[in-house]
Amino acid sequence: MTYTYVDHVDPVEFDVFVKQHAYCNLLQSSKWGKVKSNWEHRLTGLRDEHDKLIAAALVLIRRIKSGHTLWYIPRGPIMDYQDRKAVTFYLEGLRQQAYVDRSVFIKIDPPVVAHTAPLVAFEDVVDPEALDTKAILESLGFRHQGFAKGLYDTFQPRYQAVTFDNGLLIEDRLTSRRRRAIKNAEKRMLEVHRGNTDDLDDFCYLIEKTEEAKDVILRDKTYFKRLMDLYGDDCILYIARIDLPTAIAQAEKQKQGIEARMAALPENSPKKSRIYQEQLDACDASLQLYQEMRKKEGDRALLAGCLSVLYGRSCELLYAGFNRDYTRFAAQDAAYVATMNEAFRKGAGYVGMGGISGDLEDGLLEYKSHFDPHVVSYLGEFDLPVRPFLYRLYRLMKNKLGHRLIRLMR
Repeated sequence: MTYTYVDHVDPVEFDVFVKQHAYCNLLQSSKWGKVKSNWEHRLTGLRDEHDKLIAAALVLIRRIKSGHTLWYIPRGPIMDYQDRKAVTFYLEGLRQQAYVDRSVFIKIDPPVVAHTAPLVAFEDVVDPEALDTKAILESLGFRHQGFAKGLYDTFQPRYQAVTFDNGLLIEDRLTSRRRRAIKNAEKRMLEVHRGNTDDLDDFCYLIEKTEEAKDVILRDKTYFKRLMDLYGDDCILYIARIDLPTAIAQAEKQKQGIEARMAALPENSPKKSRIYQEQLDACDASLQLYQEMRKKEGDRALLAGCLSVLYGRSCELLYAGFNRDYTRFAAQDAAYVATMNEAFRKGAGYVGMGGISGDLEDGLLEYKSHFDPHVVSYLGEFDLPVRPFLYRLYRLMKNKLGHRLIRLMR
């Protein structure tokens, strides 16, 4: 078998290959390089003797002040890691091109799963096939960066909460308590709106509320618009909101109906009278809440939103925002349910809900656990030093800056 390393693959051919591959991942889509506008990028590949593409990688390239570069392949390369000859040839082609590009090192993040299982049954082990891949890469000079557990120990978290499609609607996989909360929110006029670029201001408002609540910095409108422009209809945005004038009018109508039924009751109907009074009290409480919300929020209350991208049989829920003042409405649950149902309806095999800590004890996982997730752990990052002396300097800098360097590089 003869191989040819390709330093520029046509984007259409690249995406056709990646989308059909078992290791398909959004971070290896051809457009992801345009999303990461603070990096340069290159679409590389490997062809067999029949000119068929058998491996591919989106390479993100960061230029540093010394004139050198850092090469990073997120959740890639996409290839059969058990085909040692092809792996060897392709990675050597990458190394040679990186050397010409004055790269200090190549960092790869193979999409090889170390282990996966439902959350309740997950054990933090590494499957034998993953260990075989690790041995192959190390024999080629790659240095494994360890089985990191922290969210910011690696460029992309090693652990992810993933909900797989099993043919059921997501709401049917929730606990009865969660289903009831969503139903109650719908009765209270919660609307889950399928958004577009016109709704980005609303989404950014929710992101800002999340940043305030969690003391984090996420992304801005320019970034979200770039995602939506690049991925089009495959960019899934949902906003959970309440139209307050409509909600108030509906509550007032319900109140009038209850009062009319109470007035028509015979005098000796204590049980029905008590039931109607309870309904009336609940209606008054809803009216008071809506009126207070309207004073604070205006005519429309924005409660939660999430933005995802569908790519091949993968879907990644990238960003979510919520208004902590209104958690009683289960709005974020409703937005997640709408997102997952659309993704599965369009052919996604799974929805990734983002990174989690490997100790499985963080608050992120506590919330994501409501959506019937598996935990997926990846093999981890590998570095191939291209210029060993400069690589050692990079390692010293990384040890000094720690998580700050990882955050800067994302």
